[in-house]
Amino acid sequence: SNTTSSDKVSGFYVAQPQSLKFYATLTSTIEKDAPTDQIPNLLSKYITNPVALILENSATGLAGLTSPTGTQAFPVLVDSANHLNYLASTTPQKFWQDANCQKYLQISETGTVTQNPGVTPPIGNTYRLSGSIQLTIQVITQFQGDCSPSFQAMHQCYLDSSQCGGSDPSSNASLQAQAIQIFAPWINSQTIQVSDIPNLTNYAYEVSYY
Repeated sequence: SNTTSSDKVSGFYVAQPQSLKFYATLTSTIEKDAPTDQIPNLLSKYITNPVALILENSATGLAGLTSPTGTQAFPVLVDSANHLNYLASTTPQKFWQDANCQKYLQISETGTVTQNPGVTPPIGNTYRLSGSIQLTIQVITQFQGDCSPSFQAMHQCYLDSSQCGGSDPSSNASLQAQAIQIFAPWINSQTIQVSDIPNLTNYAYEVSYY
């Protein structure tokens, strides 16, 4: 979308990640702080430092956050007072290999844009900065249907690729890699252990930038 800087919002902003929390719900919810270099790729590929904020529709306030060289953006709404917010859910889709279990992401964002061209730039910055962004994003993976069999199956697959249900060793290896990748952020941050996978009901993370 072609925007000009005359919309007073579009520009490059400092967005320093300050905190990362992982959550996992078993019988109760576990919360764990983790280093910001473990921010999942869903966010880290879009929200860089500095980040480009691009107003796409001045009537609705729909905007996108992306890396300065990015081609796709993470959606956010900007109001006339420069507050940021967003609340959306993705379309449910089959989780793992059982159509009775569907997963979707619930995404919420709150924050503010501060116009301050004199803001301290990030190290190595080459962009003309408009200010800074304070933003908290929460991404919750929600499940619907009977997902217990899927979590059981993924746990087996995680431990032993021959249990992944693929048609041959290479598809089993690929399924195992997927299972490991899905849970890696929660296991690496020690929010859960591999043995907790069968008992999960949902999991989430929250990142704050300012």
